[in-house]
Amino acid sequence: DSIRKSYTSSDELKSSLMMCMRDADQTLRLLLELNALPLALQISQIVGTVMSKTLRGGRAERIEYLLLHSFTALDYIVPDKQYGKRKQEHHAEEEADQDHQGAEI
Repeated sequence: DSIRKSYTSSDELKSSLMMCMRDADQTLRLLLELNALPLALQISQIVGTVMSKTLRGGRAERIEYLLLHSFTALDYIVPDKQYGKRKQEHHAEEEADQDHQGAEI
């Protein structure tokens, strides 16, 4: 609603634009002070993923890639990742198999 209101006059629009510019400037200053881009680049290179995924904040995904690379470097065989519904169905099948085994005894 405040954005719509800012289009009522040129002064309001100018004020809204100045706030947006100030926010962008503060974000850039924080990014530079924290040295975030070089750190994100290092994380991407270590993990072996695209920098855009690192910048989006996929923390769990980065950890998963780190583990994957570490296990591969140690010559471990890493199982395929299972996603959402398929993983739940597999778990339900295992439980059903266990129930049937108990009934056979």
